[in-house]
Amino acid sequence: MKAEPRDPKPEELEKMKAILGQGLKEGAWGMSTGLEYIPDRYSKTEEVIGMTKVVGEQGGIYTSHERDEAAVICDAIKETVRIAEETGVRANIAHFKVCGKNNWGLMKEAVRLIQEARDRGIYISADQYPYTKSAPFGPIWQIPLIPDTMKSLAETRKKAEELYYKSGAEAELKKLEEQYVTELLKALSDKSLREQIKKMTLEGTPNDPSSVAMWGWHNYTILISKKHPELNEKNMIDVIAEQKRDGFEILADLIIDEPDIFYSGGAMSEDEVQEAMKQDWVMVSSDGAAAPIIKETDGPTPGHPRDFGSQAKILRKYVREDKVLTLENAIRKMTSLPASFLGLKDRGLVLQGYKADLVIFNPDTVKDNSTYVDSQKYCSGVEYVILNGKLSIEKGKFNNSLNGKVLLK
Repeated sequence: MKAEPRDPKPEELEKMKAILGQGLKEGAWGMSTGLEYIPDRYSKTEEVIGMTKVVGEQGGIYTSHERDEAAVICDAIKETVRIAEETGVRANIAHFKVCGKNNWGLMKEAVRLIQEARDRGIYISADQYPYTKSAPFGPIWQIPLIPDTMKSLAETRKKAEELYYKSGAEAELKKLEEQYVTELLKALSDKSLREQIKKMTLEGTPNDPSSVAMWGWHNYTILISKKHPELNEKNMIDVIAEQKRDGFEILADLIIDEPDIFYSGGAMSEDEVQEAMKQDWVMVSSDGAAAPIIKETDGPTPGHPRDFGSQAKILRKYVREDKVLTLENAIRKMTSLPASFLGLKDRGLVLQGYKADLVIFNPDTVKDNSTYVDSQKYCSGVEYVILNGKLSIEKGKFNNSLNGKVLLK
C-alpha cells in the first residue's frame, strides 16, 4: 500500500495479518503504531483492531504513538482504550504528554480517562520522557516546508532526510545540510519563493497537512538562539504576541539572521509532566535511538538530551531535588513495570533465579549531563552496569564488553 491514503482491500488486510502473525511466531513482542504519522495516519480504528486481534491471540502487546498529543488527545486516548478493550491486549501509550501551550490543562482529563479504563480491568500503561519539549529542529527539519515545485531545494531536503537514518553517512549528510541551508536562505530572501514556502509551511498538502496547520504555533518554542538570547525558552505564541507579527515571518527572519538557530516542537507544561509522572502506571522512557560509543574527542552533537539523560534526570531532579517520586518508585518505573508490561518472566526484579541485570549508582551524585547543545553526554554517578551477571561498566567506564543480547518472546 506504500503511503496511499486509503483503506486496505480485504485481501491486503489478510496479508498484513499473516505477516504480523509470522513475526509474532518468530519472537516479536507485539505491534506498534505511529497513528500521528504517515502512513499509519490513514489507518482507521477498525483496521488497527483487526491487526491487534492477531497480537492478542498470541499474547503480545500493543504500543502506540497516538493519533494526537494536542487538542484532541482525549479522543486519541479513547481510541487506545477501545483497541485494548476489544482485543484484550496489554496496551501502552508512547511518550504520554500534552503538547501546545493552548492545550495545557488537558492532562488531568487524559489521566482520568486512562485510570477509569484501568479501574474497569483494561490493561493500559504509558511511558514518558522527563522533558517539556520534544525533538529540537534546525532549519532543515520540520519547518519551513518546501513545495515540490521548488525542485532543487525539495530534492536536496529529501536526500538529507533519507541520509539522516543511514548509518555511516554523517559526512555526506553534513555536506547536504550545508547545501540545503545555503539554498534555503536564498529562497527565503526572494519574495516570490518565500510566499510559496510560507503557504506550504502553513498548510501542507490535502493528505499531509503541515505541523503548523495541525497543531499551531503554540506548539513551538525557540530553543537556542545565540544572536537573540532574549527569545530562548519562549513559546512562539508569546513571541508572536510581543512582536505583533506573523509566526512564519518571525521564524524565517530568524533563520536568515542565524541559520543554526534551534527551535523545538511539543511544548509541554512542567506541571503536567509531573502530573503524568506521579501516576503509578507511567514508565520512564527515553524515546531515543541507539548511538555509537561516544569518544572523549568527539565534538558536541546538538539533539534531544532525553536519549542519554532521561533515567538520570529522573533520579537527580524528580527524586533527589524536587522529591516528586520516591527512589523506590522511580526505580520501579524503569525496571519491573516495563518488564511486567512486556511479560518478561525473569528480568526486572532482584530475585533468586532472575537474570542479573543490575545498575549500581550513587543516589547522591547521579546526574544527567546531556543538553540540547551537546546531547550525547553520558550521565555521571553510575558506577557499574551488569548485564546477565557480566560487567559492562566498571567504575564509571565502559570496558568494551558487550554482554547484551536480543530478547525474543
